[in-house]
Amino acid sequence: MSNTQLDVWEKRWNAFERILPLDRDREDARGESKPYARYDTLKSLRQCLYVFGRSHYDFFKSGFEGDEGLHLEPSSEYPKEYVLSTILQQISFDLDVMARAAHFRLPSAAPQLRETLNKADILAYTALQPAIDAKLLTETTVVTCFQKSVSVRLMPYAPVALIGIPFSAIDCPRDLLAIPHEVGHYVYRHGILQNCQNTGTRFEALLANQLAGRPQWLLNWVEEIFADVYGCLVAGPVIGLSFQDLQAELSLQDFISEDGEHPTPALRPNVYHHALKHTNLCAGATQALENNWTKYLATRPLLGQLKFSGKDVAGQPVDVDQVNTEIAGVIDLIMNKHLNSLLNSNRSGAHSQNSVWKWDDLASGEAVEHLYDKFTERVKALPSTVDGYVPELLIAGEKGDAKMRLETPRAGNSVKPIERKPGATGLWIDALKASKGSGQPLTMPAEIWTALLSGNGWAIEGPGGNAH
Repeated sequence: MSNTQLDVWEKRWNAFERILPLDRDREDARGESKPYARYDTLKSLRQCLYVFGRSHYDFFKSGFEGDEGLHLEPSSEYPKEYVLSTILQQISFDLDVMARAAHFRLPSAAPQLRETLNKADILAYTALQPAIDAKLLTETTVVTCFQKSVSVRLMPYAPVALIGIPFSAIDCPRDLLAIPHEVGHYVYRHGILQNCQNTGTRFEALLANQLAGRPQWLLNWVEEIFADVYGCLVAGPVIGLSFQDLQAELSLQDFISEDGEHPTPALRPNVYHHALKHTNLCAGATQALENNWTKYLATRPLLGQLKFSGKDVAGQPVDVDQVNTEIAGVIDLIMNKHLNSLLNSNRSGAHSQNSVWKWDDLASGEAVEHLYDKFTERVKALPSTVDGYVPELLIAGEKGDAKMRLETPRAGNSVKPIERKPGATGLWIDALKASKGSGQPLTMPAEIWTALLSGNGWAIEGPGGNAH
């Protein structure tokens, strides 16, 4: 890399140095403690992004230049220019999402936009609560924002799940039903197993170990299957109906193919059918969903031509029976060993204590679309304000002594400290970054620094990928 090129990267980083840091004195001088909903969390999240982004950029720039005793060995696939570009792109993506999350919460935004985001925040946090209550996650909060479709931004530098929702949700609450699935991605990446021989291990790592030797196409789908199962355990039959409709929206070719990450759309609803059967709850709704999907499949041609397209399996024909059997085995493993604490027979019926993600059953002959009607009524009944329902992320202390804290609305738990500094992940990548400038020379192979670059799912593009 020439000096001229280095100047270009420095200029690009300097743009973020001017944009990201917040002048706390100037912010305090505004006299508005909370000019819009979720202001404290978004302000804190931006500060965490700045600290994390700067450490990532400094680490890789120094490593490629051989500064401070750190030397990153070259990769045959990812040149240094690609790496620096990826880091700056990810910072831009996160900053863009945060800006949109704030923009549609401003007093100048249309009331229906602000109200929908408030309700979506409540829906997302209550979808996260079962994992928190089961101690699979430490206390965490969520923020939603508008974009073209439902997705999650995996940000390792703060205890926040940032979830995108479609604009159509302001008039169509059913378009919020993928939220529990996206929360499932957050749990998969950040969840820690408890009370077992693998206590302290992340789901991602343990499942990779437990499923070693299984077909490659199945391993490609594990995260999506986990997120489907988690979403199903939160939302029940109605999310199964929602995912049927999501598959039906695909083109003919996409419907019978797969992208190497998501299960084949023609077969994906079977994940929800099997998970629901496993719970032994809502038998009427489960049967209605299976009947509905069987009827729909009869309208789709070419189902006998399913093929894999993922890494190492592209072009191989799909054996439907084998796929369904392998998927069922993964679902049973996840529900029996890892998410069994989320199984709760009180989620269904008239006496359900969950007013948001209540499981609805269907009587014999009742139209499956009634699941949507019942969910829509619950969304309409949600509070139109988020204050007191979703925790806020705060940063207390000055610079080097600053720590993240969560102000939670739960009774008896006013503020919870988080034993991490802003921008820290609590993962192994923090220790590797800290090794720079330690005085001890360190040569790092590409296999290690590419994993560090990914940042536990931070990078949308690049090593490992992350297209949720």
